[in-house]
Amino acid sequence: MSNVGFIASFFSGRMRKSLGSVIKLSAADEEVRNRAKTDTQYRRLISNIAHISGGQPYSIAITSALSGEGVTTITANLAITLARSIDKNVVLVDLNLINPKVHESFNVGDKPGVKQIVEENFDLSLAVQSSNISNLKIIASGGKTEHSAKILSSEKIKKLIEDLKNDFSYIIIDCSSILASMDATFITPFVDGTLIVVRSNITPRNEVIDAMERINRDTTIGVILNG
Repeated sequence: MSNVGFIASFFSGRMRKSLGSVIKLSAADEEVRNRAKTDTQYRRLISNIAHISGGQPYSIAITSALSGEGVTTITANLAITLARSIDKNVVLVDLNLINPKVHESFNVGDKPGVKQIVEENFDLSLAVQSSNISNLKIIASGGKTEHSAKILSSEKIKKLIEDLKNDFSYIIIDCSSILASMDATFITPFVDGTLIVVRSNITPRNEVIDAMERINRDTTIGVILNG
């Protein structure tokens, strides 16, 4: 396993507090610098993923040890950067059925989605939504559910991911945190690669180790330090 990328925290329109002798920047300068740095880091991450995939359709689950580590933000930004950087189709799938947020990030409906595909046999094509980003489609969760484990452990999820490879070069999957539920452990055996988001200097090391021991280590391709 390797550290495939480092993503800096970035809050648009805000300037971080100056510390010690750090040169003070205007809010605009700080925003430009951080955005450029973050874009570079995402492109480096994409380059590493492209190398690992070998040019074949590739599915990636993105999760974390604990909640609140920035998984949905990183998943969305990775999908956007992929769609803008390559002339290939990308789909972002929300498999966080406990606290789904992808539909909010892209201002699309949360239904129909994964829940309807699995439980109501909805046709996959009816759940694929357009985003305002060229080459990027969205499949929402279908709504929160108390039966997430039953849905995500279904062979229909495995089939869903495999079927998406017929139309998309990259399938990016937003997952719930590993230690919050068993959900991510059901998904990782179905994907080609798993990335774990770790909040730099915040997430306890023992929690990260515990999380990594619970998922499919064969598909774990790296850690994203978010800090």
